[in-house]
Amino acid sequence: MLNAEIIGEFERQYLSLEANSTEEVSQWVSRRHKGFRSFPLEKPQPGPVARFARATVDEVSLVNFRWFQACQSELLDDMNAYFVCIPHAGKMKMQLGQKTEIVQTTENLRVFKRQAGLKNTVGPGFSNLSLIVPASLLEKRLENWIGDRAKEPLDFSPLVDVNNGSGAPVVSLISHMLTLLNSAPGCLDNELIKTNIMEHLMSVLIESLPHNYRETAQAGSADVLPKSVRRAEDYMRAHCDQPITLTKLARVAGCSERGLQNAFKTHRQAGPMAVLRDIRLEAAHSDILHTECTVTEIAFKWGFSNLGRFSKIFAEKFGECPSRIARSAKHGA
Repeated sequence: MLNAEIIGEFERQYLSLEANSTEEVSQWVSRRHKGFRSFPLEKPQPGPVARFARATVDEVSLVNFRWFQACQSELLDDMNAYFVCIPHAGKMKMQLGQKTEIVQTTENLRVFKRQAGLKNTVGPGFSNLSLIVPASLLEKRLENWIGDRAKEPLDFSPLVDVNNGSGAPVVSLISHMLTLLNSAPGCLDNELIKTNIMEHLMSVLIESLPHNYRETAQAGSADVLPKSVRRAEDYMRAHCDQPITLTKLARVAGCSERGLQNAFKTHRQAGPMAVLRDIRLEAAHSDILHTECTVTEIAFKWGFSNLGRFSKIFAEKFGECPSRIARSAKHGA
């Protein structure tokens, strides 16, 4: 579940609308996310109906919807985007068709491709963070992953457990994105960090969430030749200071993303992005020893946006935390 303080800070910094009527809600959502209609389910009360906060990272949007009064909303237009909705207070009822209905609580996230006719019913106090990803990004990533064209639309399971199930990695990554947007938005101008986050996001959505291509993706290529691994590693070492995606590495190696993953796990006992992370850790270690930059500056330079995580994996690899090595280097020890 998302942290209430992180959500509150996100709302303060990225407030886009505090609506006093459902008409204002309808207009705001329609301008940004296509046709939308909302109406009250009870006599309107004094005060705001809803509050929305919105931020974007490249083509991806994060929107927090907070409702103060009971309303029903209907999607009037299709939108070529997938929504990953994480409620952190209250519950929502979603009508998928005349006879299909699901109820979402804070125990699960909801994943769907927006289509006209979907209806949502919320009560006072419902609050929900939505990650909105263009369908073209996810569908292209899926085809790269399976190494083939998608023969039918990508369809996710509508409800996913956020605690022990496959939804937990999604919630963890989105929490990290919110933290960066709240406390260090400037680091998202760093192309390595931004590429790493977007790469991780696409991978988590395709590889973690249940959907109709999971069995196809898991079957994948059993293995590819070690030379493909070497080609990918050579490319990573030559370009580790630049944004690198799994899609790019698979193209360099001459195989599907899934095939490359399998090959690295067979020959390196780790995925290609984990190997890239180690290459960048080596570069960060060299910078700590030989430059006057701070540990934070070096971490960001090499694409590590979570400083606590950076310190942990650095210490695991080199035996000491980066700040201690930096102090020793400055004192000539």
